[in-house]
Amino acid sequence: MEIWGMSISLTFALSVWAAVLSTVLSFLKIQEYWINRFKIDISVIYRSHPELGNDISIKNLSSKPILLESMEVYSKKGIWPFSKITYLWTPEDSWLNARIESIDTKVYTFSEADYFSWSRKDIYVRLHVAGKRIIDRKI
Repeated sequence: MEIWGMSISLTFALSVWAAVLSTVLSFLKIQEYWINRFKIDISVIYRSHPELGNDISIKNLSSKPILLESMEVYSKKGIWPFSKITYLWTPEDSWLNARIESIDTKVYTFSEADYFSWSRKDIYVRLHVAGKRIIDRKI
């Protein structure tokens, strides 16, 4: 077989075609894995009235549903060895066990007795997701 003035055997041409095709397919599989990885986004809406409350929304950006076992809202003052943690909200004596579907949002409103002041500088959220590591984020 002659291609661009070179004599190439059929087996060599098929092996080059198979190598190129498998390389392209592997890149597509890596891209698919990267897009479907575990991702969440945490956003907050602060309000100054305890009747309205603050909202913390947790968005599942991955393609699989997640199970949010527990969530804690806390404030931290000081630097690491000497820091003091004050819990603002934790689920009392139970797990949340909230299922968040893929590409969906769960909103938690902290009003009345659960209201916390946003005048504190360092407010964090700690999420316990089933099968994943603990996630701490500053809000």
